Amino acid sequence: MEKNCEICHKGFRVKPSHYHLRRTCSRRCAATLKSREKSGENHPRWKGGKETHSSGHVKIHCPKHPMAHKGKVFEHRLTMEKHLGRYLGSQEIVHHKNGDRTDNRIENLELMTRAQHINEHRKQLEAGKHAV
Repeated sequence: MEKNCEICHKGFRVKPSHYHLRRTCSRRCAATLKSREKSGENHPRWKGGKETHSSGHVKIHCPKHPMAHKGKVFEHRLTMEKHLGRYLGSQEIVHHKNGDRTDNRIENLELMTRAQHINEHRKQLEAGKHAV
């Protein structure tokens, strides 16, 4: 019997007893189909597209973003980009005013250069030393 591959759409021959089982023409197409079916929202361990990075920042599943790493982008950067209406440059830093890396409300975020961000944290450290 003839059947069309679900991936490359080429025709291929299949035994009548396997017609309902075979969906692809080759192992390569079968692997592609499996990866499509088991990625993102279709993966059995999908948790809504959010995860906490080891730094404490929240990462969001956003595979089409130009700065995505392994299909994820930091939520605070996405929030600032949405607010500004443009992508952020690699030298632009989004600072959390209250220090809570999971609080990604726009009111808590401030756009800075790398130098400004270093100075901000230096001031916070010096203020902490004088308070003791």
